[in-house]
Amino acid sequence: MFYCIYTAASLIMYRYPERTPVLAELTPIFTLLKWCLIYASFAALVPGVLISILYDIRKRKN
Repeated sequence: MFYCIYTAASLIMYRYPERTPVLAELTPIFTLLKWCLIYASFAALVPGVLISILYDIRKRKN
């Protein structure tokens, strides 16, 4: 969802000589939010994989 909002930046580039005041101010916020969510997903991936591996190991022992 945020990626779709982030791609609104292409509208700003398309209308370059003209001003797009609201989107121009919101685009850096959406960019930051997009990258924070990408980093958070990778941060959640590591514990998720470790928990999955530990679960499989415990399941095999029983």
